[in-house]
Amino acid sequence: MPRILIKKPLPNEELIQYFVKDTTKDYHCEFGFFKVEELAKPDGSIVKSNTGTEFVIFSPGFTDLYQKVTRGPQMIPPKDLGPIVIYCGLGKESKIVEGGAGSGGISCTLAHICKEVTSYDINQQHLNIVEKNKNLLGLTNLTLKLQDITKQIDERDVDAVILDLPSPWLAIDQALKAAKIGGFIVSYSPNISQVMEFSKQIDERKDAIRLMTLEVVERDWRVDNLIVHPRSKTSIHSGFLTFVRRIV
Repeated sequence: MPRILIKKPLPNEELIQYFVKDTTKDYHCEFGFFKVEELAKPDGSIVKSNTGTEFVIFSPGFTDLYQKVTRGPQMIPPKDLGPIVIYCGLGKESKIVEGGAGSGGISCTLAHICKEVTSYDINQQHLNIVEKNKNLLGLTNLTLKLQDITKQIDERDVDAVILDLPSPWLAIDQALKAAKIGGFIVSYSPNISQVMEFSKQIDERKDAIRLMTLEVVERDWRVDNLIVHPRSKTSIHSGFLTFVRRIV
């Protein structure tokens, strides 16, 4: 079982954290090494390296494991995942369809939260990456399909259809057939031109209504006593989220 080691930061020191994948042997880092016996201690224990440096040890959660997933196509950042869950009201009974599996950022996160997720992609290499990440995260409720979502969605009465596609408007017909009445369609697009075309085609329909388009801006702040300011690395633009609801 992997473990997490965290060193409590000193003033003006960045957080130092290690992911220990193999706990059957000593773990070496810049602070020395931790013996196997130390790595086996209960969650919340203080463990010491051979140089006497103290760390707290505990078992990894989903977020820790998620940081170690295999990355292929660009993954949707966490800041854009939250609004999908909240604005679509997703929970443990929700059933989701995703188009454009990529590296599995959306599908794996939603499978951790929801009852059932089915992810479509036309690229087998992408699905192979998602399968690997699915196994790392221990997800048994994520189904992968090598199939064009713009041509056919097998599922019906799902709570939400998430589209991460170059041309999401091509999947509108199938997405609305799959979503239940009152269900959601969410399109994630990096370019505003994609948003414009998708919105135009939704606005021409009578069976759906466009709710909103969001851009989520995230700023990480440094807070060290009286030294308080945004960090230089700030994630401004990653993509636009357009929310649609099936009404009939």
